Amino acid sequence: MINYEKNVMQEHQALLEPEALGLPGSGLQYQKIAPDQNYLDELQITRSFLHNTFKSMTEPEFADKNMHIQFINYGDTQLVYVLTARNDKYAVLVGQPVTNFGIVRQEYDNLCDLAVKNPREVVTPIYYYSDVNAQRELYIAPYLMQARCIASQDQSWGIYVPEPDYHFQEFTEQEKSIVNSCMIALLIKLFDKENNLGISACKIGGGDFVLEKEWSDREVTYESTLDKMKLIAARELKPMKQNDYIEHIKREFSQSTYYNSEKDRDQSIIINWKSRVPMTKEEIETGISLGLHLSEK
Repeated sequence: MINYEKNVMQEHQALLEPEALGLPGSGLQYQKIAPDQNYLDELQITRSFLHNTFKSMTEPEFADKNMHIQFINYGDTQLVYVLTARNDKYAVLVGQPVTNFGIVRQEYDNLCDLAVKNPREVVTPIYYYSDVNAQRELYIAPYLMQARCIASQDQSWGIYVPEPDYHFQEFTEQEKSIVNSCMIALLIKLFDKENNLGISACKIGGGDFVLEKEWSDREVTYESTLDKMKLIAARELKPMKQNDYIEHIKREFSQSTYYNSEKDRDQSIIINWKSRVPMTKEEIETGISLGLHLSEK
């Protein structure tokens, strides 16, 4: 396996240059594959897709023969890389081998739509590319340097910190309460009242929201947390009335909704997918009130 990855790296220029940005390695073991797929073959397809995409780009910001790309993280839908070109960094989200073609485009479109009215709260994608023959697609978005993914692990909430080595850091009780309420507040604020659309299929316990690195350098308040919190995923936008959306939030975020496989997923849960740790009633109610206030502003 080591020789294989070495050969792939030589064939496809600069696909992995270690830096303290996330998980180490090539991402081989973090791929989600179907029973008829092979880890090594799928890694080769993804690398070839990345190489061919960036080799043929004409956008001036990527016109850099010394560009390189590094795997940093993963989710059920995508593998996450960082592209460095012309001394700037960009996030590159590539569909997992098991992800149906078109799903990445849907998320790209959803984030673009949300960002029109909420550019401060939503990371706005820049470009979308696909190769139907390879059954791979990606979008490129601004990269937030060493941002912290908010997540729940076992019975605690916290953040994944990339540097100096990738690790999970638990929140204090005060931090947990504030961050949880702020995530709920942003879901409410991002609700599209004009078209009655709410963000759904959230994996809020696993990285849909991030905190910019500078968050840790300031006193943790609702205001400072909202200022540094960003939504980076939007798998689905669900049509419903805002009151119904709020009722779903109250019910769904007060329980653990984690599931191991899609067949085990509770179909009545439409917003809060795969969260291991419930939020408290107070955190949820505070978040709803704050979100409604932000919406009115």
